[in-house]
Amino acid sequence: MSSRPPFRLTVFVCGAASIGFSAALGAHDTWLLANRGNVPVGGTITLDMSSGGRFPASETAILPARVAQAQWRLSGASHPLQTVGRQAGALRFRATLTAGGVATLWVSLHPKVLTLKPSLVQEYTSEIGAPPEIFEGWQRATDKTWRERYSKHAKSFVRVGTSAATDTSWSVRTGQPYELVPLQNPTALAAGDTLGVLALRCGQPQANIAIGVQSAATGHGAIVKTDANGKARVTFARAGRWLVTSTSLSRADRAGSVCEPPVAGDTVTVGYVSEFATMTLDVARRAK
Repeated sequence: MSSRPPFRLTVFVCGAASIGFSAALGAHDTWLLANRGNVPVGGTITLDMSSGGRFPASETAILPARVAQAQWRLSGASHPLQTVGRQAGALRFRATLTAGGVATLWVSLHPKVLTLKPSLVQEYTSEIGAPPEIFEGWQRATDKTWRERYSKHAKSFVRVGTSAATDTSWSVRTGQPYELVPLQNPTALAAGDTLGVLALRCGQPQANIAIGVQSAATGHGAIVKTDANGKARVTFARAGRWLVTSTSLSRADRAGSVCEPPVAGDTVTVGYVSEFATMTLDVARRAK
């Protein structure tokens, strides 16, 4: 077990419904990034899954053994992603997209367990926008041990051919334990556009969850909170690649219907369960 949290610690305040900021998010995220945002029918794409503190720069290549699921879906039909191997600081996948529409591509990793130092708990829970009662409850507890089972889930989208407008399979959940589902075509965004996002944990909408967006070009972005129906709206200020990220953290005894299985062979009792979700998007220049 490690005392290193799955995020690099940078404190921010999440008290309002929508918070803008000019500093880099600084989170240690895991993402899935396609080499291009659109391809012709029959085209082959590669996708890199990596982790780092400054999207899209990779610091850690995911081990193939960590992968629990790697799939792509197009026009409602799902297929496995082909694992190429670790290359250029990332775990690489490949897919040949054989029909027109919007391809949804996703990877989920097996859960891991971490033990967090008490001195880091407040910063960590603040950074991911966890409900205040989680840290407050930990403060009141006699046992200050923080053991957490966490999992990471990444998603991306690629436009295939010219018939993307007729394919709405991007709006259907993939079944990942925690995922961000776009409410408009994620491959039709232009600079200045706003996208609706639905946060689902075990298929259930997550209210009052922090969702962050970060520009690959500048590292700048914003944080918003989901409403009572698990929905939020995020705005993309400029063209380029963007990372959308969120974490759902709960006490293990109050997690409700936790759909993520424990770590295989793990006998450590955990007090907290979390799911990290990201999706990458390509935002076009606004036509003049």
